[in-house]
Amino acid sequence: MRMKTKTMNSAPKSLNRSPQSLKQRVRTFQCLPHQLKFLADTTTRSISLVAGYGAGKTKSLLLKTIDLAALNAGYKGGLFAPTNELAYNILIPELNEILEQMEIPYKLRLSPQPCYTLYFKHGSTILYVRSFENYQRIIGLNLAFAGVDEIDTVKSHIARIAWKKLRARCRSGPVNQIYTTSTPEGFKFLYEYFDKDVREAKQKGKTLARRLIRAKTTDNPFLKQDYIEDLYENYPEQLVEAYVNGRFVNLTSGRVYYSYDRKENRSDRVAKDEDALHIGADFNVGRMAATVHVMEGDRSDCVGEFSGLFDTPDLIRAIQNRYPVQCNAGRVYLYPDPSGKAREAVNASLSDHILLRQAGFAVYAPTSFIPIKDRVASLNARFCNAAGTRLTFVNDREAPRIAEALEQQVYDSNEMPDKSSGHDDISDSFGYFNHYHFPIASMTGFSTTRARYA
Repeated sequence: MRMKTKTMNSAPKSLNRSPQSLKQRVRTFQCLPHQLKFLADTTTRSISLVAGYGAGKTKSLLLKTIDLAALNAGYKGGLFAPTNELAYNILIPELNEILEQMEIPYKLRLSPQPCYTLYFKHGSTILYVRSFENYQRIIGLNLAFAGVDEIDTVKSHIARIAWKKLRARCRSGPVNQIYTTSTPEGFKFLYEYFDKDVREAKQKGKTLARRLIRAKTTDNPFLKQDYIEDLYENYPEQLVEAYVNGRFVNLTSGRVYYSYDRKENRSDRVAKDEDALHIGADFNVGRMAATVHVMEGDRSDCVGEFSGLFDTPDLIRAIQNRYPVQCNAGRVYLYPDPSGKAREAVNASLSDHILLRQAGFAVYAPTSFIPIKDRVASLNARFCNAAGTRLTFVNDREAPRIAEALEQQVYDSNEMPDKSSGHDDISDSFGYFNHYHFPIASMTGFSTTRARYA
């Protein structure tokens, strides 16, 4: 069993502090105004800090956890990440660092599941670290307090069920509170629970014991200016509203590729014999789709498309027939979806990707899953980022189907790009090419920036 214990041979100064003095130290631990508001409120039953990237959300969550652990010495608390992987990779390392900076002795047991014991002069507190998505395991806990990091990255219906169960389990100790910090991800749990429900209750003359504190990325004066500039360059306007300004905006309804404007993103560029061709491809038996692109500097132009092809050999023949010069010169690069790597082609025992390589194409296929929201956000940012710059264009005469798909594809009732319209194959192929060369620049640990490629 792996354990980590901070030595207690010479008692750290924090052991000699009263709960009140420790509480005061936590709240003034290089905190920004919005963090202090979040930490100071220990009476509102449910409280949330909603903020943009770089506003110190996770630090706020951990400081509040230490504060409530001191106020509930002798009891138990919970600290939750969306997944176990994020708990191990983000919450635990950062909590260790803060505890050591504050000279608070602790013991960390990592197996079978992470569990801290925090030592104070007036007693000790047990702190469980768990996955929030695995809410079934919340049932067996008896807690005084519980905090959840990045709750809006969890599906709304799961978040609501898990939060309800967590509220029911926080019933021991002198200070009961459940709290969360998160970047808003559209009109999901945070909006529904801390904004919509509260407003509707107020209209009925009722008051809910819930509080929402909001902050912007720019509220953190310690961030470098180029960090904020990168956000504006790498994200479309709607995501900047959420990820910089901490606002609830529509991210999963209406048009998927809302930044695309047929006129503003129109190109007259055509494929030339001397061009290197970059082709995104989506494998679907009977409806293979691909988009053809050329790149010059930071700019990319979609100069052609293939649709309605039967299988991989059919796609290979179509590319070779249309672009013989580039094929013979070895200047054709394929960016297929990851599923083709494992699936058998219809008329051959070799996988789709092997068939493409045997045809002389260079193949760059992701070996790991690309989150759909990252692929969509990347393409929207290329069509028009928050700074108003357009870097990706479409020749709608040479590629009319992709232009139509970009204009018409919408989200379905499950907050996913709609597949019933038939626009998903061609738009996905565009996205595979785009994500390889222009992956969304993640500013948080909760988003995949670039998949592994083979």
